[in-house]
Amino acid sequence: MNMKKHVLHLLKIGDIIRFPNDEFDYVVRHVGLRFVFAGSDCGCVYTVIDKKEEILASTTMLFEELANFTVDGNAQKLEILLTNGERELSKKYRDTFKDFNYYKGKVIPA
Repeated sequence: MNMKKHVLHLLKIGDIIRFPNDEFDYVVRHVGLRFVFAGSDCGCVYTVIDKKEEILASTTMLFEELANFTVDGNAQKLEILLTNGERELSKKYRDTFKDFNYYKGKVIPA
């Protein structure tokens, strides 16, 4: 049986993630082997998608990492920190891909 991939597995740079009742759109800035980073244009909100665990969450990024993950090479460094366990995704702000569907979140292609 061929399972259809969840839309969050298929994100590309420039795609927009939108949640109902959220004033911000999250623009995908980095698509890595395991993690996808997306943030608002103002840079004050962000989300991280873990494609392996199928969760989306905030993370304990340092401000400098958050502010600079769009700079060439920084997103890759942050992905390594998350993969190695030196940074963790927040347990407080965490949802499954199933919750994304439940909230009727949507992805707007770039």
